[in-house]
Amino acid sequence: LTTQQAANVLGMSRPFLVKLLDQGKIRHHKVGTHRRVKVADLMEFQRTDHAERQRIADELTAEAQRLGLGY
Repeated sequence: LTTQQAANVLGMSRPFLVKLLDQGKIRHHKVGTHRRVKVADLMEFQRTDHAERQRIADELTAEAQRLGLGY
């Protein structure tokens, strides 16, 4: 996928996706000067990102319950 197509799939801006690519958070390769992302690599990032967000939400919910905040 192009960076724009990959950004559309993830629902983020292309510049933010490029930042993730440059940080090595999503695997990609270059074709000349253009970055390309394999669908499998994009889906892997999406899966692990979702799992991490869920883990953090669970921690926050548990802490709110421990503090008696009504969640």
